[in-house]
Amino acid sequence: MLSFRASQDTVTIAIFRQLVSGIGMKVRSVILLKIAQAKIAHTARTKYLSGPRPRRLMPITGDLRRSIKTPVPKITPLGVEAEVRVESRYARLHEEGGKVYPKTAAYLRIPLRQDLRGKLTPANAFVVRSSNGNLLIARKEGDGIEPLYMLVPSVTIEARPFLEPALEDNKAFIMALTSSNFTLNVLNALRGR
Repeated sequence: MLSFRASQDTVTIAIFRQLVSGIGMKVRSVILLKIAQAKIAHTARTKYLSGPRPRRLMPITGDLRRSIKTPVPKITPLGVEAEVRVESRYARLHEEGGKVYPKTAAYLRIPLRQDLRGKLTPANAFVVRSSNGNLLIARKEGDGIEPLYMLVPSVTIEARPFLEPALEDNKAFIMALTSSNFTLNVLNALRGR
């Protein structure tokens, strides 16, 4: 198995160019695009999906990081096409921002403590309205009540892009790695345009 660890130093770029200079243009393009894809995916995972909040995403399960895929570039009649794909169903929401609504219930249930994430609501829980008007799911705790979840009709998620900034961070690397007339096609292919 042959693997490349791409860096932004010119010696590495020269070695890659020398390595692929003896093969056909389309095969060379596939190799160079694969290197560019790997660099973009690595930047997205390590720089933009590694916190700190609120501007960047903090990994909780790692699903979003693992969902970044770099399929082998395709040779087409028009040239070589490449993409960096994110297969997580909530990737677009984080990249572009948006509003989340409940699918089957009237409200979204937002945990008020970290340890309640992904847990079922306890059987002894009840709905109560707080003094400032918020709906809460709570349970009796001693003489008082312990709020567990807040019920809201929707949540607005602020955009916290990770793929577009990773592409922008690596533009100079991609331009150095590829020839100038090839660069525009590379960038458009990676952006899905």
